[in-house]
Amino acid sequence: MNKIYLLKLLKQFHEADGITSLMKIDECFISWLKEYQKVLLQLKDYFDSLGLSIDDWDSYELGKGLLDSIILDKDKCISMYAPKKSELIISDDLPLHISELGINKIECSDLFYTYNPYTTQEIELIKKLSTLGHFISISAAGKTYDKNKQSKIKQLDEQFSDFEIEHNYEESGDNYFYTLYTPRHVKRKILSR
Repeated sequence: MNKIYLLKLLKQFHEADGITSLMKIDECFISWLKEYQKVLLQLKDYFDSLGLSIDDWDSYELGKGLLDSIILDKDKCISMYAPKKSELIISDDLPLHISELGINKIECSDLFYTYNPYTTQEIELIKKLSTLGHFISISAAGKTYDKNKQSKIKQLDEQFSDFEIEHNYEESGDNYFYTLYTPRHVKRKILSR
């Protein structure tokens, strides 16, 4: 497994617990990871409740790996941390999916989404996709008692303050879900005479 990916997950664990120095992988981290995977299962149901049907749509999950991916079609997970490493770049305002299979244009997608982004570069990529007219969703999810809950939500709000974006916050048991997503525009046929 990718060491950088494990370190990013470990950093998320420590931020949720309010620990400022990086510690080793131990039983507490493993327990947190198991709980985090349960949160992500509920996140998928939460997306469905918002009408973001990630498994039914032509959607792409960005920046997640084997331990925190929620999409069924793993070919639609674009990440250097996924089992099939790939990357999304934007060239001439067109998203390109680069993998060992080659370079594929993504000309029509129902949704690009991520949650608990690791870096501001991931947030910037989602913002760029939105400015190009793509339907996007970005979420913060975790336990209601996480020490970094408010800072994660605030970061997303600040990054997308100038965007036409929907907000939704829900709690389910000890879990919280906060999502920003672009309003879905209905494609209409224009009749010509």
